[in-house]
Amino acid sequence: MPGAVPVRSAPTTITSHRVSIADPSLAARLSTVLGTHISSSTQSSYDSATRSYLRFCEARQLTPFPADPVTLSSYMAFQALWISLPSLKLYLSAIKSASVDAGFAWTLDGNVMCARTLRGLKKQFGCPDKALKLPLSFSLLIRLFRLLPGWPRARLLSHDDRLFVTASLIGTTGFLRGGEFLCSQKSSRPVLKATDISTKLVAGRLAVVVAVAVPKARWWIRSQDVFCFPPNSSFETGESLSVASWWFWFRDLSPFYLPADGPAFVCSDGSVLSRDWLVDRTKELLSRTDVLLIDSTGRPLRVLASSWRAGGIASAKEAGVSDATIKAMGRWSSNAWLHYSLPSRAEIPSASDLMWAAALGEEASRQVRVGDVNLDLRLAEEDEEV
Repeated sequence: MPGAVPVRSAPTTITSHRVSIADPSLAARLSTVLGTHISSSTQSSYDSATRSYLRFCEARQLTPFPADPVTLSSYMAFQALWISLPSLKLYLSAIKSASVDAGFAWTLDGNVMCARTLRGLKKQFGCPDKALKLPLSFSLLIRLFRLLPGWPRARLLSHDDRLFVTASLIGTTGFLRGGEFLCSQKSSRPVLKATDISTKLVAGRLAVVVAVAVPKARWWIRSQDVFCFPPNSSFETGESLSVASWWFWFRDLSPFYLPADGPAFVCSDGSVLSRDWLVDRTKELLSRTDVLLIDSTGRPLRVLASSWRAGGIASAKEAGVSDATIKAMGRWSSNAWLHYSLPSRAEIPSASDLMWAAALGEEASRQVRVGDVNLDLRLAEEDEEV
């Protein structure tokens, strides 16, 4: 039967390999290791997508694996009638993963027919752009904080408002991914605990240190320390933006007990700080400002769980921090951080000005050099006449 290939997390070829007979415990360990190369939620999505592909092939008496260009392209053309193209790309990743798990070589990366099919579907149905994130930069956060009743005195703020300030400061200063400090039902990451947050004196400044468990870009290590620095004391304006101070205030002023081994951020109703709660609270505050929630091309910006991470980038770019330093601060192992960065409305003409200035400045300096030579020649002639 074409649909007889099982859907499973670990590759089926291990059981038919000689290693399973020679060393069953090693084969079992290999199966476990290979089964955890992606998260359980992703594997669940992959399983659902693969079953769809197997049903498609079985209904048409097509052999699903090894996948050939015509079968896969036909499935793409059919499935695009029911799902979006971004979802279709997830389905294709699932089929590739299932093919490898079933012991078949995947040879369709870069296949011309499949690539042309995908381009044709994009022309026919269009492919919506990913939602653009609103970067919650330092300057924007300060504007939102000033809308909170009682600001800047922590004692006068409600527990939830202290939570908003503390989590936002830690999220942006630490370039944290949403799943690294927010809770979500879809996330498989462990909830950030109070014991994961500490303080440390660095160069005379008290910084908050967040121990991020199993960091995405360095999944092979147990945790990675992320430093959240406060503003230099010379920049203080009477509004304390010390990350450490707000962390202490959030804990000490809580109207209920916050255990050290419990979640780091807890709302007034006792629930763990969720992505939806922080996003909704941010949207509500933004609605009371004159912030334009569109980019320079008119596309809408949305508050997402990644907005705080994007805010760290925006703050760094506004300050002229180098790309290499931004990459290091955000713990990126590639240039993926560029996808978090949005050019400002004034950035493109400013870049053009810099390009002109470089060219005209070079020409002007060349003319000055030529003028100096001519001046020297004239002075030499005058000396000879004298």
